[in-house]
Amino acid sequence: MALTDYDELAARSFEEPHDADLRAAVLVCADALTEIEDPRGPLITMEHALENAEPRRALELRRAMHEHAMGEGAGLLGAAAPLMAAGRTLSLEWRSGKLYGVTIDARYLPRKSKITVGQLVDNVLKAPAATDLRRLRVRVRIPQDFESISQMLVARSRRPPLEELVIYTSAWPHQMTPTQQRFLGDFYPHLYFVVQLDRTLSLPLTAEVAAPARYIPDVLLCDPPTTPEARTLLGRALSHADRDLRVAALQRVAAIGPAAKVFESLLCTLLQPGIAGPPITGRATSVPHVPIVTALQALGPSQAAHRVLSKVASRPEYYDAETRRAAGSAAAKFRPS
Repeated sequence: MALTDYDELAARSFEEPHDADLRAAVLVCADALTEIEDPRGPLITMEHALENAEPRRALELRRAMHEHAMGEGAGLLGAAAPLMAAGRTLSLEWRSGKLYGVTIDARYLPRKSKITVGQLVDNVLKAPAATDLRRLRVRVRIPQDFESISQMLVARSRRPPLEELVIYTSAWPHQMTPTQQRFLGDFYPHLYFVVQLDRTLSLPLTAEVAAPARYIPDVLLCDPPTTPEARTLLGRALSHADRDLRVAALQRVAAIGPAAKVFESLLCTLLQPGIAGPPITGRATSVPHVPIVTALQALGPSQAAHRVLSKVASRPEYYDAETRRAAGSAAAKFRPS
């Protein structure tokens, strides 16, 4: 495997992360990169080890990756590298030695810091490793930060192919809001999941807005999400305010199975109280959460899914008995060994 194949293989890994042959080829590249002291080599090796690591080992690997990014891998982060030392300000999700996702928590920025949240996000997006960034999550202190970040994203001349943009102030959004606007769509056409402070925005599935029922047949026949177009269609349907359309998308994800694992974090978010239906009222809602549990279970085991499902199973104030039973059964199957 020639090292010159690395960029092509890394790009493919963003689309097909669970292809066993592709993963093996990327690992070969990791060995070659390590031999020439390229910091991406060790990152790839640790990333692959993290995939099936038991919880304690996973924590050790994440710490090692964090330290590597601060040290030998600082060149991959550019001006954002010093922020790795600021506690829990920056959390990175690597894929094949490149940044797939970034979580920024502005609450942990030092109070005396001269950098604004917008500048912080801009520095992260300028990182050499962030050219293909798909997932950006920013927890802000004040609502005004949403506008400043949005304006910065529009003004950028080099834009990563973002698909998930979450700018929030609370632990999770508390409602789903229909909108006819193509939020940042002219600049980031493949966004399918957008959170604006405490709201999940229900984005139009296509540029030509039509009744949600019009898209149900397309969603039920949607290709596996290994292309930006398929992810955009299915992802926007999953986070749509129309319940019938959302249920159709959940059925399609359940049918696709592990190949749709890119939507795991979205499904975990949709299971939070109040998001996939009316705002929380303090009692169990009639929101159809069971299809979300079914779809999440179809993606296969993960620690993140296990944590969320376990919480759902123990929260009678937010979920009905059927949902809690389904979540408990799925969580038992996902329980780490």
